[in-house]
Amino acid sequence: MKAAKPLLSGTSPAAGGIQAPQPSERLFFAVFPDADTAADISRLAQALRREHALRGNPARSERLHVTLHFLGEHAGLPPALIISAKQAAERVEASAFEVRFDRVLSFPGRARKHPLVLRGGTGLQRLFAFQRQMGERLAAAGLGRFLDHPFIPHLTLLYDEQVLTSRPTEPVKWMVREFLLVHSVPARSEQQVLGHWPLRATA
Repeated sequence: MKAAKPLLSGTSPAAGGIQAPQPSERLFFAVFPDADTAADISRLAQALRREHALRGNPARSERLHVTLHFLGEHAGLPPALIISAKQAAERVEASAFEVRFDRVLSFPGRARKHPLVLRGGTGLQRLFAFQRQMGERLAAAGLGRFLDHPFIPHLTLLYDEQVLTSRPTEPVKWMVREFLLVHSVPARSEQQVLGHWPLRATA
């Protein structure tokens, strides 16, 4: 009798030795700054990089965003999840509002890869309320399993091995006029907008 061949990494005996697809695609709701504000944020990231001799590359301006709800990592797009997420988004009712970030700091992360982020204080109260409402709509759509993580609003500028303590920065603010459902494939640095929903105009 021939010896059985060893399974490849990532395979399962139940799958007959066929390598199972690994979760590598992300789905999340987010808000993005307008183009002018994104350009200002990019300049801030470059200035911080020079000031603190950081080596990480700043995120591209079109990728800058604040995640509202993370809907998990997946091996391919799950159609049922996307349908439910869109249904929940259509039930969100809110007016446009301003967000304001006024400090920068590093989050803990993997070795040599600490996120340098923008944070805020009272200038994010409306964002907290909006995120809570979205959570209620997602729960009503049967997606409560994605709501376990606390909401820590931030905008990632870059990743670096250095850790910077919290410090004030020139305030960054913009009007949030829509929110988006985004499909991301980090390994290929790809993002695709699957849907966007405008907020009511303010008086």
